[in-house]
Amino acid sequence: MKVELITFTYFFSYWIFVWFIVYKLGWTKYNPYGWLVLGLVFDFFAFFLMLFYRNDFLNPFLFGLLQFFIKIIPIGVLWGSSIRWRDIYAGLGLLVIYLITMVVLGRLFSSRNPYMSF
Repeated sequence: MKVELITFTYFFSYWIFVWFIVYKLGWTKYNPYGWLVLGLVFDFFAFFLMLFYRNDFLNPFLFGLLQFFIKIIPIGVLWGSSIRWRDIYAGLGLLVIYLITMVVLGRLFSSRNPYMSF
């Protein structure tokens, strides 16, 4: 049984990765470390659901490889950095902007599910 397991965190992961790059370039003071860890937890469960529901090995392998580059390496780079409340609030603000963007794009492209707009 093939099941599409794309959640809102799938595309939000890319936004968090861009936030990591912006943070490492010194363009923002808000640390994405906590959000990277939270995303990795969600993706960990998604990975095992993919293994359980998919008949193939390629998609879970590619998903795991992608997570290695956009989550595990950035977490390793930021390892030991502190998480402040302002970082959490910045991530919540980014999440709100992301959700608004997905709803607008979903309506713009007449998609039934705005999280699947891309």
